[in-house]
Parts: sequence; C-alpha cells; structure tokens
Amino acid sequence: MRQQEVIFVLFLASFIFTTKMHAQEARLAFESDLITIGSVSKSNPRVHYLHFNNRSKDTVKLLETHVSYGYDVVYKPELIQPNRRDSIGIRISNDLLKGPFRKVLTLITSESPGVYSIKISGNIID
Repeated sequence: MRQQEVIFVLFLASFIFTTKMHAQEARLAFESDLITIGSVSKSNPRVHYLHFNNRSKDTVKLLETHVSYGYDVVYKPELIQPNRRDSIGIRISNDLLKGPFRKVLTLITSESPGVYSIKISGNIID
C-alpha cells in the first residue's frame, strides 16, 4: 500500500509540474493560420497588419522574419509583452504581384517552439 501512495504522489507532482511549465511557455496566437487581406489596389500601397496575442506570462522576443517574394515587413515589434496584443505590418508590392496571390510569412522567436508560418492571401486589382 505504501508503494502505491508513493507512486501516486510522484505522478501527481509530475502532473502539476508539467502543467505549470506549459502554462509559463510563451505562445503567440494569430487570428488564423491563413490571413486574407482582400483586394489590394495598385494605386493604394497601404500597410496591412497581422494581429496576434502573446497568451503567456513570458515576454517573447521576435528574432527574425522571413518573407516570400512580393511583399515586405514594414513594422514588427522586437519584444511582445505577456498577455498583450500586437501586430506585424506588411506592404504588398503591387509591381511584383498580379491577380490572386498566397504568400508565407515565417517568424522565428525566442520561445520553444519558436517558428511560426502564417499564410497571407489576397488579390491585386487594377
């Protein structure tokens, strides 16, 4: 009986420890894995913002952004505070893209796992 109690206590302690560890992990939550920005006019090169939340108690450092052909990142926060909402600003290059498009933005952060891939879709009109 004593051995079962020790095993139960060890199991309970490991469960509580792993739950606490996962609660402390930094996690970025985007609105969706596929963000649709709609129709973009060639005469209006506006900045589109991809919003996300840091749903943790840890600050996340944004280390790198990798873009695919046809757009640039014009705004990105360096640090994302815990339980805060922030965004990444992108500008579509209307000269490089034509018609419907789908692009990928890859973010590398200080957390684990620290790689996020966000798909961006839209349509160049005019």
